[in-house]
Amino acid sequence: MYLNEDFVKYFKRWILTNNHKFKYKMYMVRGIKNSNEFIAKFASIPNIEVFIDKNGKCDIWAKLKHNNKEYYDNLFDASINLKKDREGFYCGFCINRIYYKNRVNLWNEHLKILEKWILENINTNKKFELVFFGKTEDSSYEIRPI
Repeated sequence: MYLNEDFVKYFKRWILTNNHKFKYKMYMVRGIKNSNEFIAKFASIPNIEVFIDKNGKCDIWAKLKHNNKEYYDNLFDASINLKKDREGFYCGFCINRIYYKNRVNLWNEHLKILEKWILENINTNKKFELVFFGKTEDSSYEIRPI
């Protein structure tokens, strides 16, 4: 456990220690130019990416093409808003405040939620569909697993 590291370094180590659980192995691709964001992908799945940053952002995005137009949607948000007070570290996004001794323990618990989502939605060969909520392709839409 490295208490000084940022979330990106921790996430890279998390991939290495947990990749054996995933049917489609995760790997880090690159950092986004002029940004603190990094991208992780799943082998053989080019249209799903995980965006992370050193502060705890962790979003899974999908990109689908339909009629020569690209559509993007945030499939899953496991982002962490790291906070600390006298009682310890907690996530500012969580409804119920659960305290942890250090940020690594908090990150680990939140990544268990991400792991569960990956196992249920990526490992199971689910397909993803593009759903429009209006009558035209310019209306609101959602990408969701089916």
